[in-house]
Amino acid sequence: MRFGLALTALALASCGGLTQVAAQTRAAAPARVHPAAHKAACDEMVAELTPETDIAQQTDRLISTMLSEMTRTDPGFAEMESDYPGLSVAMATALRPIMLRVAYQTLPQYRAELSQMYQDNLTAEEARQVTAMLRTPEWRSFRKKAAAQAEYKSTVGALLREEDASVASTNADRRSTARQMADGVTPAELSAIKTFFSSPLGRKFMALSPKKQAIELKWFNYSPPGLEQEVLVTLLDAMVQHIAKTDPETAAMMRSSLEADGKLPKKKN
Repeated sequence: MRFGLALTALALASCGGLTQVAAQTRAAAPARVHPAAHKAACDEMVAELTPETDIAQQTDRLISTMLSEMTRTDPGFAEMESDYPGLSVAMATALRPIMLRVAYQTLPQYRAELSQMYQDNLTAEEARQVTAMLRTPEWRSFRKKAAAQAEYKSTVGALLREEDASVASTNADRRSTARQMADGVTPAELSAIKTFFSSPLGRKFMALSPKKQAIELKWFNYSPPGLEQEVLVTLLDAMVQHIAKTDPETAAMMRSSLEADGKLPKKKN
């Protein structure tokens, strides 16, 4: 069990990732220019590492964790959820399109930065070999399980404390994900993981995990201008609309108060 857990955690560290929230736009050092074939090989590898098909599932798990942690840690929010059942679901439904929109919009830039890092550290042939490993049935099966069981509790906890996600919080979530997955990872998947990460290329690839994680955290912790306000308005409006279904008088008073405070735009008649 511990051996399988360790291998699972190792694979998640090297090949797992956070759902990207937004691109960081601060200036970066000029990128090294590599031959087109080298760039293409790393671009292809990164596309396998960050499949678009996982984004919706990871986003849903992130939102679900965020709202469940708010319910657990905020007595006021928990009371509202108790008084108006389904409030969390209504807020999650409203938030989902915004997070998906930003994730899909910024995915090309995120991939480009990852690709540049791998171009600087792997040869084109090494990137092709990693891509071949990522396309094996064992790895694809493992990746799908990781996306379905990804844990974000520590990362969300940091965000709710108004702190940035950190190496410590993301590593804690990866360990939790590994524990969740441990019993479900097949012997064939464990064998494939062990074979790759015990090879010279696997060890070299694993050594790049801190660089990969730094890129993930940079993107995860940055919000583009206006996003925070858009999220706040969307969640407050969803809350009021949900309460209005069963308690229109209270909802009207809440909306009036939020509009007076400038937290919600005045509703047009």
